[in-house]
Amino acid sequence: MNAISRSWEWTLRILLPFDFSRWITFAVIVWVSMLASGGLSIFGNWGENNKMRNEEDTLQSIREGSSWILANWALVTGIGVILFLLITAIYALLLWLSCRAAFSLVHSAKTGTPQMTAPWKHYAREGNSLFLGRFIIGMGFFILQVILTVPAVVAMLGPLDKVVAIDDLFSGAVLLPVLGILVGSLLLFSLYFKIDFLVYDFITPIMYHRRATFTEACGIFGPLFAARLGEILIYGLIRLSLAFLIGIVSTAVIICFICGTCCIGALPVLSAIPMVPFEMFRRSIALFYLEQWGPEYFAFDYAPEAPPQPLPMPPAYP
Repeated sequence: MNAISRSWEWTLRILLPFDFSRWITFAVIVWVSMLASGGLSIFGNWGENNKMRNEEDTLQSIREGSSWILANWALVTGIGVILFLLITAIYALLLWLSCRAAFSLVHSAKTGTPQMTAPWKHYAREGNSLFLGRFIIGMGFFILQVILTVPAVVAMLGPLDKVVAIDDLFSGAVLLPVLGILVGSLLLFSLYFKIDFLVYDFITPIMYHRRATFTEACGIFGPLFAARLGEILIYGLIRLSLAFLIGIVSTAVIICFICGTCCIGALPVLSAIPMVPFEMFRRSIALFYLEQWGPEYFAFDYAPEAPPQPLPMPPAYP
């Protein structure tokens, strides 16, 4: 694909020869833009310390735990609500930072010059709109996950309260809700991944180029998506394959970087330095691909073969 080769050449052109000040600026932009992309893990590794001494202890713990949850449902719900609000607040902050930095990343990839502050301020309206759109989508999927999970967990508590043998844990009354949660979660995650891909590769660049809000960009992209569905599916498969390849290579590079710097490279921002070429390449692919569809969707301000030069910011939104 032409967009891939052009993105690779463009990435090498804007990052080489190596200049530490440019790379560290790129690293800041990449690190902030990826803050909310990894999600939040609220569960620890239970490991070997939580193994019971024997089968009867296991069954007794399951019965007691189920009975306690059923008897203290109001307390469990209250704790869940508090954790939900806390996690949502942290997620919202990280997502807002990520969305605001997304336009700095697009601008830096487009111009070939790392700029964080100017695009951050200039595209504040678009960044806040992107945050609101992504937050609503994320919360919508979370609510669907809760609707899927809570009834299944409640349905399991009754049978778990009456287990008398290990085989009871593999009965249909227990396994069916678990299977429902797993299959439903997989389907929801798959759909969310596809929507997030469209937002990253298409909606965000259109918002940047057209100075549009999230809903306006969706309106612009909607007819295009319907008209070029097959082409977008092929592009998505290619991007998915590249994502796996980039993930493997970048993981190896990051491990070598952290080990080579005696773990100093694991610090915030510094850990993003080895990710700069991969993220710039990934961001540039979408921009070059979208540019092929016409200047109304995205356009570089000069030929990509020319040396990158700082560009003036476009006029502010009236």
